[in-house]
Formats: sequence, structure tokens, C-alpha cells
Amino acid sequence: MQFLKPNSISGEIMNLFDEAREKVVIVSPYCKFDKWYKLVNKIENLKKRNIAIEVYIREGEKEANEQVLQIGLQPIPIANLHAKLYFNEKRAIITSMNLLLSSEISSIDVGYITETIKEYDEIKSFYDTYLGSKSKEIKNNFVTNWKESLDKALKSQFNNVRIFENEGSLNIRTASNNYDIFIWNNNRKNYLRFSGIVSSKEFDYAFSIQQSLNSNDMEFDLKPANRGYNSIWATLQNPLYSENINFLVNEDANIVISSIATFISKIENIKDYCYQNRKIL
Repeated sequence: MQFLKPNSISGEIMNLFDEAREKVVIVSPYCKFDKWYKLVNKIENLKKRNIAIEVYIREGEKEANEQVLQIGLQPIPIANLHAKLYFNEKRAIITSMNLLLSSEISSIDVGYITETIKEYDEIKSFYDTYLGSKSKEIKNNFVTNWKESLDKALKSQFNNVRIFENEGSLNIRTASNNYDIFIWNNNRKNYLRFSGIVSSKEFDYAFSIQQSLNSNDMEFDLKPANRGYNSIWATLQNPLYSENINFLVNEDANIVISSIATFISKIENIKDYCYQNRKIL
């Protein structure tokens, strides 16, 4: 193996990203990408080139989880993870460095990069034994076609429905409104949240019937305009297993689909009522 001096470790990690042709594995218990623009750009380039990316973090590290989600990747939590390694399909780096901008700037770390196939295979064997099986378990549990089911469910009720996938959220547009849906990570629990824009009259009417909007499963919250639009929010009361709306596990799919349809239906009903009674409201 070739020894890496502290100032060269992050540069070699980024070289691994650039040289990848199929896959990149990032094993970093702690992650923080804020203001580390060069690294984020490298990861974005990987996604543009359709390179598979796996990111392993230490289980229970909320900040690392949020940071990985913010760059559009699904973190894979591993209990008691302390190892740090980075590899593509040809070379690997084993190091003391986490993917933290503070480590890049001020930490004194040490690392080695593989030079032979035997050295690479040893690191790959560690990955296969301790990490790869966890990745397969999580991936096998993801639902890949749930948005198709959501699309069908919504189109059976509403006109001109379109679903747009954003980083960490969904935007759903009907003929009369825009809706945003995401999973809120709060105190290590994951809650499905919704919001929809309403006019002043629709807001006032919704306020008058707010108690009837609430249910055992969903709690509504009305937010008046503050340099923007009036909006109606709701939160699903039972937490989900999934941490990101774009990476749902099987157990959550049907709940998410039905809850989205319920929320949109209630807002659309408010809009329809206000339109039909616009002369008296």
C-alpha cells in the first residue's frame, strides 16, 4: 500500500470518485458536507454519470443522516461503525479521515491507498462481510414502483395530476393546486408531512372547519401568509420506517399513498366548496 500524507487524503478520495466507472463506496461514520463545495460537486458528477453510490454512516448519527439525505443519497446506517474507507471498482483508501470539512481543514489524519489487486481484495472482503449484506438488505426492502401506484390512485380522483420528484420531497400538481410532501426527521422518528397553498377565503373556511379536518391519523395546521401564500399543513401522527420520501420501504408504501390521497382530497374539497359558494363567502 502507498502511504498518504494528511494533506493528500481528501484529494485521493476525490480522484477515486473521478476514476470510478461503475460504483463508489463511501464508509464514513460522520459526514458533513456544508460548504465543502468541491466534494459535493464531485458527488453530483458521479450521479450525472450514473455511477452507483453507497454511503455508510454510524447508526444513530442524526447529522450524518441529514447531510447524506441533503445531497440526494440514501444513508445506510451501521451499528458501531468506526472504520473509514473509500473505494471504486479498482482502488481503495483506508484512512482515519471522516468526510467532514473540518477534517479536511484542520485534522491530522493518516491513510493508505491500495497498489495491488491482493490489497484491494482484502478491503473488498471486509466490505462484503460487514457492510455489503446490509446494503442488499436495505435495497431489497425498498419499493421501486410505489410512485406509479400513487400516480394511478391520484388520477382516479383528480384531473391533470403530475408528480415531480425533488431532492428529499415530492411536488404534486393538480388542476387547481400545488402540494409538497416530505418526511420530517424529528427526534429520530420519521413523520410524513404535507402542505398545500390556499387563498384567503379558502384559508378562512378551512379555519372554521379545522377540527373536522383532524383525525386520529392526521393533524392539520393552518399557516397564514407571511410574505407569501396561505397554506394548510398536515402531519401523519404515526412515524414511518422510511427516512426519505424518495426511498420508501415496503412497510410504508400503502400508508404513504393513502395518506397523500387523503390530504389532497381534503384540500381539493375545501377549494371546491369555496368555488361553488364564492358568492356568499
